[in-house]
Amino acid sequence: MEIDYLSINLSPRQIRQPGFAGRVERLLRVSRMQPRRLVMEITESVLISDPERAIGVFNELKGLGIRLAMDDFGTGYSSLSHLKQLPIDIVKIDRSFIRETPGDRDDVEIVTAIIAMSQQLKLMVVAEGIEQRDQKQFLQQLGCAVGQGFFYSKPLVADDLEAWMSKRQNAGPLPA
Repeated sequence: MEIDYLSINLSPRQIRQPGFAGRVERLLRVSRMQPRRLVMEITESVLISDPERAIGVFNELKGLGIRLAMDDFGTGYSSLSHLKQLPIDIVKIDRSFIRETPGDRDDVEIVTAIIAMSQQLKLMVVAEGIEQRDQKQFLQQLGCAVGQGFFYSKPLVADDLEAWMSKRQNAGPLPA
């Protein structure tokens, strides 16, 4: 699967700022970025202080054509109800569940359930924290086509990212 989007983590402070969605819309217009190529990542902590306001902002962002991702899924207090309430497109499985797969039976069951549930809800699934080939293969067998982690690359600063992307274009697909 080709990934062609930019993900940005949102903080509770940003969500509380008046006119936040309008500013995002202006930035999209100025940058000429297609809204579908922008993913705003949120954690459940964004909902704690003012859930109604947060949901309103998420609906505004979604109305712009921006995709929303629930980051660190499975680590909050009411993840399942948030899946129902929020207009999200992507579920990111927290690395704490990936770390011991495929060897830990409990983690395997949790990851299997998250992927199956997300697929039934027609949500894209991203696995965080993939560090080993067997983790990647296990996740692919479950139908999780997108992952991130040290298996693919260590964190990079902007200049190094540009060089890495240039090399990747000439090198073909990422490690199997």
